Amino acid sequence: MMRNNVFCCMHFILRLKLTTVILILLTRIRYFRDLGYPYESSFISSTNNIDLLMYSYTSDTKYSKTAGGLILLKPSTDAALLQYAATSSFLSKLYSDYLQLLRTPSRRCSDSDSVFSSESLKQFSLSQVNYILGDNPLKTSYVVGYGNTYHQAASIPWDGERRDCSEGSQWLNSRRENPNTIFGAMVAGPNKDDVFSDKRIKSWFTEPTIASNAGLVAALVALHDPPTASSLGNLGIDKHGMFENVKEVS
Repeated sequence: MMRNNVFCCMHFILRLKLTTVILILLTRIRYFRDLGYPYESSFISSTNNIDLLMYSYTSDTKYSKTAGGLILLKPSTDAALLQYAATSSFLSKLYSDYLQLLRTPSRRCSDSDSVFSSESLKQFSLSQVNYILGDNPLKTSYVVGYGNTYHQAASIPWDGERRDCSEGSQWLNSRRENPNTIFGAMVAGPNKDDVFSDKRIKSWFTEPTIASNAGLVAALVALHDPPTASSLGNLGIDKHGMFENVKEVS
C-alpha cells in the first residue's frame, strides 16, 4: 500500500507544472510561516502569480470551458481533459482553505482589478468534480462504478497470471464484456464538445491512468471537510508542521 501511495504521489507531481507546485508551497510559507525581511519580496511574487492562476480558474479571461462546464486548461488538446480539471479542482480548493484560515474572504490580483473569493474557488472546485461524477451533458459518471450510469475500464483479466502488453490485443479488439473492471478509476474523459466514446480502441477517451486518478483523489480529499476539522478551525490543514524546519539562513 505504501509503495502504491508513493508512486501515485510521484506521478501526480509530474503531472502538475513544477512551477505551480513551487508557487503554491512558497505562498503557503508566506501565509503561515512568514520569514519577514528581507525575504518577503521574494514570496510576494509567488503569491501574485498564484492569485492570477486562481482568478483564471473562476473567470473566462484566460481559460474557456465546455458547454457543460469542464475547464479547458489545455486548449490545444482534445483528449484526456479530466486529468487537468481534477488537478485544478484540487489546487483551487486548497487555496480556498488557505484564504479561510487567513480569514480573508477574497483577494485582488496585484496588477489589476481582478477579484476572486474563497467561496468562488470552492464552487469552481466542486463544479469540476461534479462534472466528473455525472453532472455533465451526458449525465454519466467518468468514474468506473460510481452512479447509475458509468463507463467501463480495463480489459485484461485479473487472474494472477503475468502478462505483457502484446497480449492485450486479443481483449482490446474483442467484442466481449471486460473480463476485469477497474472500479474507482477515472477514465480520460470527453472532448471539448462534451462528447465521449466508450470504446476500448479509443484510449484517448477511455484510458485511466495513475496520474489522472491521483489528481482526482487529491481533489476529493480537499473537498471533504470533516466536522472535527471545522470545529477546530483548521480545515484539516496543519499550518506549520509541513514547514517546521524552514528557518532563516544566516
